[in-house]
Amino acid sequence: MERPLNICLISTNDIAGGAAKAAYRLHKGLMLRGHNSVMLVRNKRSADENVLALSILRGQEQAEEEIFSAIRNELINQNRTGISDTVFSLPYPGYDLSNIDSVRSADVINVHWVNYFQSVESIASLLSLHKPVVWTLHDQWAFTGGCHYSAGCEKYTQWCEQCPQLLDDSDRLPELVLKNKLKYFGDSMVVVSPSNWLAGCARKSTLFKNSRVEVIPNGLDIDTFKPTAKAQAKRSLNINSDTTTILFGAVSYAKKRKGFQQLCEAFDFCNKSEKFAELIQNGKIRVITFGTTNPLMKQIGIPVASLGYIDSDEKLALIYSAADFLILPSLEENLPNIITESFCCGTPVIAFKTGGIPDVVKHGQTGYLAAAFDTNEMGKYILDLVFSPEIRKRMSSLVRQQAENHFSLQVQADRYLQLFGDLLRDSAGLGSDSLLSEQKEYSPLLSSVDPAFFTIYRRFAREVVDRNSQALGSVDNSPFLRIISIGSKVVRKAGKSAKQLIKHIL
Repeated sequence: MERPLNICLISTNDIAGGAAKAAYRLHKGLMLRGHNSVMLVRNKRSADENVLALSILRGQEQAEEEIFSAIRNELINQNRTGISDTVFSLPYPGYDLSNIDSVRSADVINVHWVNYFQSVESIASLLSLHKPVVWTLHDQWAFTGGCHYSAGCEKYTQWCEQCPQLLDDSDRLPELVLKNKLKYFGDSMVVVSPSNWLAGCARKSTLFKNSRVEVIPNGLDIDTFKPTAKAQAKRSLNINSDTTTILFGAVSYAKKRKGFQQLCEAFDFCNKSEKFAELIQNGKIRVITFGTTNPLMKQIGIPVASLGYIDSDEKLALIYSAADFLILPSLEENLPNIITESFCCGTPVIAFKTGGIPDVVKHGQTGYLAAAFDTNEMGKYILDLVFSPEIRKRMSSLVRQQAENHFSLQVQADRYLQLFGDLLRDSAGLGSDSLLSEQKEYSPLLSSVDPAFFTIYRRFAREVVDRNSQALGSVDNSPFLRIISIGSKVVRKAGKSAKQLIKHIL
């Protein structure tokens, strides 16, 4: 390419959460390759000056956030079946970024995990700029009616009718959401998936079946995530070098799809082994965890060291290095960062053969894959690695080699840049020569709500406004009025309060 590209990544967060970290690492990789990358986020935690935080929670916007939250709580959160407890999102609120300098001067726009930040309509406003827009998937939400993981349901290949994750789907909300996405996106979106599994789901979805879908695994800094000698790493965590150390990490044990119950069942199988029980009795085996502390870990019958939330990549790398192997009992996953991070540090993985995990865990080479969701088989593989240090050593060298070949920031960035180049050659050309990023904060406009949702949202207006009466009582042109008045013929009259207008509309 003749000059560095201007690339704008859009994400709800920069480094909080697995999807955010994956997006931020791509941002860093693109910069390492000499390109101009700016990340626009709703919530910023990093000190990176090329990550721009958008100031959106001011007065009226704050009130509207609370309204959307109340509607979401009633329509979704209090209306869930027991099939899944993974997040289920409505496509609002959404903030229009199309007039922000860094978006308008970008050659390519790369959308990541944008829930509670971007709506269908605000993403459509990005498409209206006639620039290549690439959506990197981190879960299934982009092409479903609201679920982030479908729990085996494939109704997203049709119209998400009668959603099995909702107790009452009389409003047909997921169907409306999916049809709204098709209405605004059509086949104009280019999709990147970190895993073959998620790419396959996207290709057979109603929304993306005619779209270009590429597979590019997430990358990470393999110079930060690198092996430390096991004995040294264990000593740093006050673990004896001859203690077999098993790692389990999850942001939230409470989520069904993270497989905590399956983990307990696998360890129940192991505990029936006299040889394994002897290791426990002699203090020669330990489980270490990071993420949310869970008192239920006592159920596994093995000493557990809970390290809590780790906010340092260097500390994470040390923890991975201290582990002899990692267990990932997830029931649904895309391409979890925890696997690639573990591989970079020379630590093999035991997991179920599900989702995108088989893309990276090669059975018998870089770890073991148990049949989904055979906890006895997982237990057998745990025993195998506990009692086979020579296998662990062989796997350790293979996983690091795989990480170097496939998961470096440079490898990921190069594959994205090749895609971006293809798209730009097919489009009208490149944008301006420099990224206009002198402003460090922006207040984007809240985008409208599609008329299809008007009657559903209006039903909850009076209750929500009563709950937020102090915030909205005397605001004549509040964003909330835009929500409930779309599709109506109400003429706003000067001097009327928000509550008076709402009563008039209802």
